[in-house]
Amino acid sequence: MSFEDWKRIKVKNETNYRNTSLVSYANSENRFNYASIDCAAKIISTNDGAKEAKSVLKDDKDSYLINKCSSPEKFVIIELCQDILIDLVEIGNFEFFSSNFKRIKISVNERYEDKNWKSLGEFEATNSRDLQKFKISNPIIWAKYLRIDILDHYGNEFYCPISLIKVYGKTMIEDFKEETIKQVEEEIDECKVSPSLPYLELNQFLSTIPEYCNVEDETTTIPQDSIYKSIIKRLSLLESNASLSLLYLQEQSKLLSNSFSNLQQQHQTELEDLVRRFNVTVNEQILKLDQFNQLKLFESNKLVTGLANDLSFYKKLLLINFFLLIILLIFTILSNEIPLEIPKPTYQFKVGQTKKKYNKKFKYKH
Repeated sequence: MSFEDWKRIKVKNETNYRNTSLVSYANSENRFNYASIDCAAKIISTNDGAKEAKSVLKDDKDSYLINKCSSPEKFVIIELCQDILIDLVEIGNFEFFSSNFKRIKISVNERYEDKNWKSLGEFEATNSRDLQKFKISNPIIWAKYLRIDILDHYGNEFYCPISLIKVYGKTMIEDFKEETIKQVEEEIDECKVSPSLPYLELNQFLSTIPEYCNVEDETTTIPQDSIYKSIIKRLSLLESNASLSLLYLQEQSKLLSNSFSNLQQQHQTELEDLVRRFNVTVNEQILKLDQFNQLKLFESNKLVTGLANDLSFYKKLLLINFFLLIILLIFTILSNEIPLEIPKPTYQFKVGQTKKKYNKKFKYKH
């Protein structure tokens, strides 16, 4: 058995137990009277001429509120023990020699200073000396003050008394307990976060929220909720907002994840393209550099070859000069040991008709 099945069985058993106790309490006739003097209820105001108004708060048939039937308006305002949703009002007149109320109007209010009373309806009473019940179908608000107006009466007696007024309803705590039990009975579709939600953009996410969280509009005849129900609604709203926020964060995380993946892929593609172009450029530069080096090497070899040829030529020339110098040196040495005779040259000069002959001998010694 899974945890969800076990939880459903436990909740169902507890709901059946609570429903049994609630029905027995609802069927009981011993309901609490919130207009009793025993729980500190009191009379706030009555019309002019009314006497013994506190008697309607006591369960005593020998005491009653005395009011003249000829009064232009006949009403009584009661401050209840607690703020309640009124569902039943009992009014009785046990005096025989008096006129009985025929048509009444019941109104409620939250504050006595507020003159805008909320009407719970007008009711027609029977001409009997019993405690008559008037059921309230729409309580409207959590009432603290109750006003009863006598609009018409039976007969033509001088007095129109009221012997007893009882007010029944439920407090905020009781209403909260009943609503809690009803919520346990009903199967509520909770907003569950699925780990495999389809990818949605923000607009699609906001338009498809009901697919993940079905929010039902609850209609009620009570326009005003208790403070406990307001707290529960606010907590439920916060919980639903938290669930929606979690869904939104999941969608945003998916969006960011996809964005980062696309960005990473794009950067990887750009990096690969950059590396490819860099490699192509480097290879081209290396090829050009290799060609340039080969050209420079060829030129250097050519220059070295030329220099080597020149060096060989100068080397040969140096050897020739060296041999010539040796020969000259040898010749010079030999010339110093053997005197040389240089033949006398004969020069003839003609100056006019004069001829001169010079014969000279020269001897050179070194």
